[in-house]
Amino acid sequence: FTLEDKVTRKKVLDYFREKYNIELKYPLLPAIQSGSDARPMYFPMELCQIEAGQRYSKRLNEEQVTNLLRATCQRPHQREQDIR
Repeated sequence: FTLEDKVTRKKVLDYFREKYNIELKYPLLPAIQSGSDARPMYFPMELCQIEAGQRYSKRLNEEQVTNLLRATCQRPHQREQDIR
């Protein structure tokens, strides 16, 4: 992502190490984008929690819809095996 100076580019991994002295355990996981499209903020997945009852209100793209349907349209036995 680009820092507030609009010039410097930095990896989320490096930013959290330098700013908060946090060494990420799962650096290959994608970051979660928050904030607005004009001023996005990025957070490592391992530092985030989804609150009970929280919902996702943005529209899913075609690939996300396909993946969601593929993951949920399975026989219970197969789904249980995938989870394990």
